[in-house]
Amino acid sequence: MRVRSLLLLLALPLIPWLAVAEEPASLPESQAASDIEDLIYFGEQHPVVLRLHLRIDGRPFRAVWDEYLTHLFHFLDRDGDGFLNKKEAEQVPRAQTFRDLLRGGNLNMTPGRVTFSQLDNHPADGKVSLEELQRYYRRFGVTALQVNFVRVHGPSVNPLTDALFGHLDANRDGKLSREELQQAAQVLNKLDLDDDEMISPQELSPQLAPPMDPRAEMMGQENSDRSLTYFPDDALFARIRPGESPARIAELLLSHYDKDNDQKLSRAEIGLTEARFHDLDTNRDGQLEASELGRLVALPPDVELDLRFNRKPAALGVRNSLFNPVGLLAGFGRTAMAGLPLTVRAPTEGRGAGGVTLQRTGPDGLVVTLPGAQVDLQHSAGSRERFESFRESVLQQFKDALSSSKDYVEEKALQNPQYQALRALFPLADRNGDGKLTREELNAVLDLHAEGITSSLLLTLYDHDRDLFGLIDTNQDGLLGQRELRQAWSKLAPWDRNGDGQIDRNEIPRKFHIQLGQGQPGSMNAALAPVARTGYPVTPKPISSGRGPLWFRKMDRNGDGDVSLREFLGSLEDFKRIDADGDGLIDAEEADRADAWFRNRASPKP
Repeated sequence: MRVRSLLLLLALPLIPWLAVAEEPASLPESQAASDIEDLIYFGEQHPVVLRLHLRIDGRPFRAVWDEYLTHLFHFLDRDGDGFLNKKEAEQVPRAQTFRDLLRGGNLNMTPGRVTFSQLDNHPADGKVSLEELQRYYRRFGVTALQVNFVRVHGPSVNPLTDALFGHLDANRDGKLSREELQQAAQVLNKLDLDDDEMISPQELSPQLAPPMDPRAEMMGQENSDRSLTYFPDDALFARIRPGESPARIAELLLSHYDKDNDQKLSRAEIGLTEARFHDLDTNRDGQLEASELGRLVALPPDVELDLRFNRKPAALGVRNSLFNPVGLLAGFGRTAMAGLPLTVRAPTEGRGAGGVTLQRTGPDGLVVTLPGAQVDLQHSAGSRERFESFRESVLQQFKDALSSSKDYVEEKALQNPQYQALRALFPLADRNGDGKLTREELNAVLDLHAEGITSSLLLTLYDHDRDLFGLIDTNQDGLLGQRELRQAWSKLAPWDRNGDGQIDRNEIPRKFHIQLGQGQPGSMNAALAPVARTGYPVTPKPISSGRGPLWFRKMDRNGDGDVSLREFLGSLEDFKRIDADGDGLIDAEEADRADAWFRNRASPKP
């Protein structure tokens, strides 16, 4: 199935510049109740700081998450004494089970309970406080924002980049010249097995390996303090949370840029602008020591975005999207526009400053170009819709289990496997412990779960390595159309850093996708969609762009937004007349002009 571009996502509201804590210990998330998340990209030339302001219902996302955990705690605290005793603590969802819930699943996916000692340990006084419950989930990465990292191609390089070089590098010099790229359509059309005038990944590379499972690195990490908290140390991105230890920031920068291993960075090593280097070099010795490097995120970021979510159910018609056709501001001022899901606060020094640019790729797309890299910011559908389906299923199970004479269900009546999900929820939902489950009790626990899903965020970073296919595939539909192939050189020319008229592998930028949503995508296919678009097999499905007159859209059988001579049903003479620029393709604008001309010619004279 042809893959549409997923809704990109990132945006955020006003907040003061964040000062980095001077103490090496990180602050607990519950005390860092701001809307800020910083990402550092370790570019070949210099580091780039991306600042995200994340808000849910107009409030800092950490405050929303803390409020939800407070609601969960009080729901578990059945006697209302402000603590969980051993019996109450038996219903605390296990961390791994909780993660399943936040993906939109149910509560019977992971057997076993949380041991009381895992909860009651600060101090171990025979009761569990709200702070201890928060600390337990935080330890296993169940926080306001969870992160996941996926190497799309595993340890290998991008296979589609290899395949394109293999087909297009005619002289086998390891570079793609202007002339070789100008022959891309002619060369690759020989691979068009289904004769749709588009080249799919599987046509380009028939032996393409299956995609990596985006959840693979999330499995088996129940006992890792770093689980869903940080990216791997060898990733080119790092997550920097509010109150992050300056020592950790310095360690990351030194590991990427300290070429002479002297535990200091010169301006030549770190590649910062003179002004930025000067701001960090407080002792003016021309070297950045660890204490100075740790202040990097205290400076204005290179990219700053506002991203807003809501917790209102989709049934109310609220669009759960970061993007809005008018949401991307043209300017880069310090004031965010209220009510828009996406605003851009930076580049603070103007468009293109420091090699950073932003480009709108459509009503729902944003690409950030960094030195040697491109980052697609995307919105994932999240778990909300999946959970709503789960809710409907559980409520149907409750209805089926009801007897004609009662308005409640007893646990002993749920032994049939068809009531598995309802049976799993029963102990938590039956708050008064009378062994009876009413519809009100069931709805209360389902509402609590729904609140959890919409109170947390998951950021997934996909690393596509050096992605030549994605650079040529400008509309990001997972296919190479005729216009894209003909314009291949013009798209790649800006990356010719040495100006030799050729593109070598090291000049091809790294490609990343950042997906951010309220929980994981609702299905594995949804999670893999951005992966499939730029490096994995997809089944093409014509999708009309909706532009151009009806006859144009009907002729555009492969849905690429152009009508080729093969698709055109008229005469060669008419095709040439409509193809005003003579590029061999009729686009929507040319079709509109031709349609107006034909209609005017055919209309009767007064």
